Amino acid sequence: MNDSELKQQNLLKRAGALLNLKLPLDLYAWVLILFLLLMLIPQRPWFIEMFCHFLHLALLPAILIFVVMLVKRKWRRAALWAVPSIAFIFLFGGLFLPSLEKHDCTWRSTATCTHLRVMTINLLGNSLGNREKQIEMLRDSEADIIALQEVNQDCINAIEAQLAELYPYQVLFPSGIAGTGILSKYPILSHDVFRLTEGLLNHTKAVIDVDGLPVTVISAHPPPPFSIAHFRYKGRRFNEITSLIGMLPEDGPVLMMGDFNLTDQSSDYRVLTDAGLRDTWREAGWGFGVTWPASILGMRRMFPVMRIDYIWHSDEFEAISAWVGPRTVSDHLPVIADLACMP
Repeated sequence: MNDSELKQQNLLKRAGALLNLKLPLDLYAWVLILFLLLMLIPQRPWFIEMFCHFLHLALLPAILIFVVMLVKRKWRRAALWAVPSIAFIFLFGGLFLPSLEKHDCTWRSTATCTHLRVMTINLLGNSLGNREKQIEMLRDSEADIIALQEVNQDCINAIEAQLAELYPYQVLFPSGIAGTGILSKYPILSHDVFRLTEGLLNHTKAVIDVDGLPVTVISAHPPPPFSIAHFRYKGRRFNEITSLIGMLPEDGPVLMMGDFNLTDQSSDYRVLTDAGLRDTWREAGWGFGVTWPASILGMRRMFPVMRIDYIWHSDEFEAISAWVGPRTVSDHLPVIADLACMP
C-alpha cells in the first residue's frame, strides 16, 4: 500500500469517527463544561444569559449518559459526563426531592396561622380567544388573591360579569399586553397602578387586609430582556426589577407575583433572592415548574420549557405547597401556592 492509499484510508477512518456518536457526545460534554465555567463570570456575556434559560434542558441528558457510561464501564467518558451530571443535581436536583423543611403551620390546620391560597396568571392580553375557560380556571382555583398580567378590556368584562361576587375587591387596569390587576377576597386598603419605565409594562401594588394583617401584594410584569423587534438582548429587566424591589416595604408580609420573564439561572433571579425574597416554587413545588410557552401563534398544545412565572414571598410567610395550574387560552400556565403566615 503506497502513501497515497494510506492517506486516503486515514481520511476515511477520520470521517467515520465524525459520524460515530461518541465524538459528538464528547464534544457536547465539553461545551456544557465550558458553559458552566462561563456562568461563574460576575458580569456574564449576553449569550450566556440567553442560554441560561435552557440550562435545565441542556443538562438533563447528562444524567442518563453518565449512567450509560458507567454501565458500559467507559470510565473516562463517565468521568467527563460526571461534571454536567453533578451540575444538574446541584442546580436542579432539589426540585425533584420532597421538602425536608418543617412547617409551623399546615394548610387548613387549626393553628393560629393566617392561611392564603394565591395565584398568578398572564392572561395573554392580545388574545381574542374564548375567555370562559380562563374564568372557570380562576373560579376553580379557590385562590384568595390573584395577580393578573396582560389584562385587556375583554378580560375585565368577563371578570366583572362572572367573578364580582367571588372576588368583591378588584383592581383592574386594561391595557392589553401592558395591562395588570389584582383580584382579592379580602378588602383592598389601598392600591396603585404604575409604570416604572416609559414604554414598558404596568404593575399593580395593593395593601390587602387579610384578617387584620396588612399584606403588600404586587402584580409584577418586568419586560423580557430580548427585543424581537430589534433582535438583540437588552438589560431592561434588571432595572425594572431593582425598581420593584425598591417599592417593597421595609417590614411586614409581602407577596410579589407575576410574569417575570426570567428563569432561576439568570442573574436577575439572584437580584430577587439577594433582596430577601423567597421563591415559593423552589420551596414547595416539584419538578421544573415550566409555565411558558403553553401556546404560540395559535398552536394550542405547545409544551412549556421555561419557568418564568413566580410567586415570591417575604420571611413572614412559609410555603406549604405550590403547583402549576391548567392550560387556558393564554400562552402562560398559572402558578398556584398555599402559604401560611404566623401571627
